[in-house]
Amino acid sequence: MAVAAQARGSTRGGRRTIGAGWIIATYVLLLIFTLWTVIPFLWMFLASIKTNKEIYNPEFTIFPKQVFLGHYDGTFSAYDAKSLQELWSFNMGTGINAPAVTYSVNGKQYVAVLVGSRQALNVWQNAPELKNTATASMLYVFEQQ
Repeated sequence: MAVAAQARGSTRGGRRTIGAGWIIATYVLLLIFTLWTVIPFLWMFLASIKTNKEIYNPEFTIFPKQVFLGHYDGTFSAYDAKSLQELWSFNMGTGINAPAVTYSVNGKQYVAVLVGSRQALNVWQNAPELKNTATASMLYVFEQQ
């Protein structure tokens, strides 16, 4: 009489069960996945908690005092938001890649803009002097007064 080889793992009530090692590995993987997905949300929540001074800052406004605009000829300008009068401008010598970003460090306000894009063909047709502008990406940062 031949005895059939028993399959790996034990059987209980006709069902095959897995070993304790696989159960532990499954729980470890579930724990890693949970931490991988929960930690970014926890970080966002903790980063959003601000002090009352930051929330009720009297200088905070939804509407900006200045508006920044990058022109097709590479000129970056700041305008007063109410009167639209040009406050200052700077010719970058190349196209503007991205919108301006403002930020504050130690109470000083800065404006940063990425430049260096290639001009489109329709721009060259209207302004042929821009055909040979630089295309190296550069980050310009201006301190606001």
